[in-house]
Amino acid sequence: MFNTEYLAIFHCGFFAALYIVVALAIVVYHKNVKGTTPLALVSLSSALAHIFLFLILLLAPDNQYVQAGLSSYFTWASPTIMLCIKEAINPGWLTWSRYFKLMSPFFVCTLLSLFTANIYILYIATTFTILATIACFIRLNKEIAVHERLIKEYYTDLESFGNGWIKGFMFFQIATVLCMSLFLFWNNTYFKIFWNYLMAAFWIYFLIRCKEQHYFSRQIPKEIQDAVAESKAENETAAIADNKEAMSAEAEPSTEKYVMVQSTFDYIEKRLNDLDDNVFYSDTNISLISLAQMVGTNRTYMSVYFRAQKTTFWDYVNTKRCNHAIELMKKNKSISMNELSQKCGFRTTNCFRTTFTTLNGSNPSSYKKMLLTSLDKDTETLNNS
Repeated sequence: MFNTEYLAIFHCGFFAALYIVVALAIVVYHKNVKGTTPLALVSLSSALAHIFLFLILLLAPDNQYVQAGLSSYFTWASPTIMLCIKEAINPGWLTWSRYFKLMSPFFVCTLLSLFTANIYILYIATTFTILATIACFIRLNKEIAVHERLIKEYYTDLESFGNGWIKGFMFFQIATVLCMSLFLFWNNTYFKIFWNYLMAAFWIYFLIRCKEQHYFSRQIPKEIQDAVAESKAENETAAIADNKEAMSAEAEPSTEKYVMVQSTFDYIEKRLNDLDDNVFYSDTNISLISLAQMVGTNRTYMSVYFRAQKTTFWDYVNTKRCNHAIELMKKNKSISMNELSQKCGFRTTNCFRTTFTTLNGSNPSSYKKMLLTSLDKDTETLNNS
């Protein structure tokens, strides 16, 4: 008969080796890239946990104190990964002091479990893990929304800075932490092994996506962050000045102020209309600042102009690019998605597909089929008439 105890021991050794290899791969794969230390440490700590579990199952399977402490130690995983996600979004945020401060409740629970083997302490640690993961999910979602809004103000390539994929990973973290809580009530070896395989697969996926999305190497440039902070300060100052003016009974509206702004809008609009549209298709690195230079103004006025038009730089440029893609579809029925993305100024086919779907409500392939079907019907109708 197959012994599940030997199966558990074998898989503990296997996962320990796997996470050690992953930790080494992080160091090599993300070489000279800021923010990778927490990722390597998470993999290494997971490897150590499986080594300890391997030794316990092999040498002292009945030691309830060590088992309780190790079970409590496993509750660190999800909050630590959520902190790594925060570090991935804002490299340099996660310091050792901040990590120990935020994880202190888990340290305390692990020590208490180790010395008392009290199952209720493990219940408390698991509950706190679930709540902390959900709280991090809510907080990080808000930060991601701000992050993406900031990007759309200045860039067209949201894919390289985007956080959409990471939302799915955070949902997975909530699911896994809920599954982990089942370990307290359902001590099934096969379920635990399956769960560990799933966790390892998604952890490796997270690391690969971090590299692909340039999460550690391609953050929003500092000059853009400074510009946004400056714009925010200017807006707050203007709002205070407007409030004071509105509250003053003797103050009369300054028409000169609004005429100047309107003339600036008219100037920017004229210059944009005069620009050759190829500018938007040929330059994959176009930004709000580079467009402002072409128009003959500065990024502040350009930003104000787009806001007044109830759009963003991202929407404006990518709408032009997607409209150009539609025209190319009409002219060349056999054109590929890769060729479309290159001719329309998108950095990658995936970026083109995501942007096109966002702006048009369907992916390029489906839109092309629908467009060709419509064109064929129109041609048939003309021939019949």
